[in-house]
Amino acid sequence: MSVVTANGERWLVAKTGFRTRATKDLPLQIGSFGFRNGAYFCKPAILGGVREFIDDQGEVQTFLFANWIELH
Repeated sequence: MSVVTANGERWLVAKTGFRTRATKDLPLQIGSFGFRNGAYFCKPAILGGVREFIDDQGEVQTFLFANWIELH
């Protein structure tokens, strides 16, 4: 996962398998400026994207209402 800026907005981009998805809806505990790019243990969401991941501190972060879009 990595954080990128596009058109002045910060997005979290997650590549899972053969698909790449992005969201602006970060967990409340993690701001986009405090997020470190890298590989994380993730639980996929049913409709795509990531439902949960383990952060650098070993805490589980949850995307309860994240809207993921597929990137082409």
